[in-house]
Amino acid sequence: MSKKCKNCGAVMPDEANFCLDCMTAFDNTIDKNALAVKKDSVITNALKRIENIKGKILSLSKKQKAALISALALFLLLIPLSVYMFSPVEQVGNIAADAADNSRGSGKPITRAEAFFDEVFGIGSKNDENKDSAAGSVSGNAGNNNSNSPIKNADNTSVSGSSTSTTAGTNNTSAGSNSSGQTNTESDNSDSSDSSAPVLNYDDWEYEIDDGDIILTKYTGSDSNIIIPDQIDGKNVSEIEKYTFKDNSTVKTVTFNDSENYHTLWINSSMFYNCSSLQEVIFPENTDLGIFPTFALNCLSLKNIEINHWQYKFENGALYYYDTKRWSLYEYCEGYTAETYTVPDWVYTISNASDNFEYNKYLKRIYLNDTCWGLLARENYGMEGIYASDSNPNVADYDGVLYTKFDDFVQFSVYTAGKKDKSYTLPQNSHNSFSSVKNTYLETLIVPKTATITESALRRLTNYFPNLKTVKVEKGHPDISMIQSYLNGKVSIVQY
Repeated sequence: MSKKCKNCGAVMPDEANFCLDCMTAFDNTIDKNALAVKKDSVITNALKRIENIKGKILSLSKKQKAALISALALFLLLIPLSVYMFSPVEQVGNIAADAADNSRGSGKPITRAEAFFDEVFGIGSKNDENKDSAAGSVSGNAGNNNSNSPIKNADNTSVSGSSTSTTAGTNNTSAGSNSSGQTNTESDNSDSSDSSAPVLNYDDWEYEIDDGDIILTKYTGSDSNIIIPDQIDGKNVSEIEKYTFKDNSTVKTVTFNDSENYHTLWINSSMFYNCSSLQEVIFPENTDLGIFPTFALNCLSLKNIEINHWQYKFENGALYYYDTKRWSLYEYCEGYTAETYTVPDWVYTISNASDNFEYNKYLKRIYLNDTCWGLLARENYGMEGIYASDSNPNVADYDGVLYTKFDDFVQFSVYTAGKKDKSYTLPQNSHNSFSSVKNTYLETLIVPKTATITESALRRLTNYFPNLKTVKVEKGHPDISMIQSYLNGKVSIVQY
């Protein structure tokens, strides 16, 4: 339909309000009654359609109703999911994110759906290369710093070779901010594990808060070279619990962040337990350290410890502790490759490192000084012998087997697993328990009249020496009957 302008005669569409030629207004008065009738007709038709649909739904079977409800529910779920998947990924203002955006050509944020397909099908590998190079340029700025030490900002605050995230931390949660309160950006763990620079990621730690201090309880990261924080959310890290790194196979070097706020830090025994790749530990300087013995146990690759503290020193694979009166061996690196260890003259005891000696596969011989206490009995020492000076008042060795001295007898201490002699004669006036022995070389044991073997040791003698074939007992031995009762049928018993 159309209408003519009363002023100029131009033909215009029926719905026009003005003549487009002379701009004269048309009289478009609406017939309200007609509109009301039309509106009522539309509503009536709509209600009829709804009633028809309702009737059809009610006539459906239970299975058909269930299928319909499921389809509607799925449809309702797909609406917000579609909105989410096709929404742009939130942009993070760091260099790596900018590099990834620019690789797409326009800096336009990609949708979450695109990001998902990039991740699953590797479409974004080229972007990852750009991201790596961008992250590398950040860490490269720290190239003049010592890779074994925390990297410092210009304001002397501690940061890592790459950045870390800053989520707020609560009890037993990941940490949030660095010790200086500055914000860190999230690092790419897949790249940092291959970097030579140590990485400080606050999100990689579980911890507890005790009296305002942080106690680290578990490391959850996957980096090879890491930094242990000195503070989290402004609170001092005062203790690292036993088994914090238990069974970790990726960590190679551990650097403690140098503290700007001098405080005490306790390192518990077995903090590094069964960390197969751990090679080096670097302790902080501006910290009052309390290190328990065997903090790194069953760490077969550990070769070096760096420490600068008046109570501790490290040399030739060994960490020593000074208790203000005398020095003792606290830790022996289980990956240290020397075949011999000679106890320095200034060391009083090495017993705390007994477990470390058990796990070290390179050590063959230990030489004790004139005053040193020996080791504790342990199974499977791989070494061939432990030797003591004749003037040592505390311990003695008999052909590499260690005994503790008493006034009128000696007490068995250590028979090493690597001792290859097929025959061994017990010392005169010796008391032998053979606890914690596992030697597969010995075939003949010679027992003088003054040497005694405990009843429990006789009961398990063939467990201690699985290849034992003969026990020679000197005639007149007071315990010959007991020896025969326990060993008859197990080994040959010969009197000499």
